[in-house]
Amino acid sequence: PVRWRVVRDENIRWRTAMPEAGMSSVTVWGDRAFVTTHVPIERIEEKDAVTDVFGFCLDTETGAILWRVDLPGSAFISLAGGFTDGTVFAPVTDGEYVWFFNRCGSMGCYDFEGKQVWFREWKPRFKHNNRQAEPFLVGDAILYLEVADKEQGAKIQKWSAPGVKKKGGTSVPEGVDPREVWTYLHGIDKRTGEVLWRENVGTVVHTTPRVGRTADGRWAVSHARGGPHAPLESPAGHSLTSLAPGEEGTTLWTTDLP
Repeated sequence: PVRWRVVRDENIRWRTAMPEAGMSSVTVWGDRAFVTTHVPIERIEEKDAVTDVFGFCLDTETGAILWRVDLPGSAFISLAGGFTDGTVFAPVTDGEYVWFFNRCGSMGCYDFEGKQVWFREWKPRFKHNNRQAEPFLVGDAILYLEVADKEQGAKIQKWSAPGVKKKGGTSVPEGVDPREVWTYLHGIDKRTGEVLWRENVGTVVHTTPRVGRTADGRWAVSHARGGPHAPLESPAGHSLTSLAPGEEGTTLWTTDLP
């Protein structure tokens, strides 16, 4: 249909009640639909300190939930916040496996029967409650935005915290190189969850990386740093990073922007 309305039940084939709110898009492959929600909370007072996410597989013909997986997180975020929540990233699939993401600090790979292939945890940089760069699959690598030093990144505090310096609109612990707590594009091995490579010029969470080919036919990703809300990754700039075999993560060029 080109027209549908849920409230009037117009052209709605099925409905499936989910256990809690979530903001991820639904990813569809054949007769499977994948989506994430937060783990249910019991009291409204809990909504500003949630961490854990469910990943679901549904039958696209009936709406039946076929299986569910757990993705615990470690960084608090608001459930159904004004900009986003821990379910911000849509699941990714190649038709054989599906990868679920929890913005609060985890990601996992599963086959189409729900069997876990691998599970990876990481420490995101502070409580950053906004829409962020979606992960995507290029060849055998999942392009994913993460802080360089996970331990140091998790220590970033608010302006009022003691013993910190202002840097680019947030704050950095004393003695920490700001570049260690920048976010960068990482290439994650889709088969194992291991980090294959990391670019070195920085990428802000507000950007939307785009993949394409250069004039000579090499695969590359265009990405940016800096911008509104005074992110740590500065000065603002635009970069092109190679995804070609053997030179993944290599900077092809980078330029500062006003």
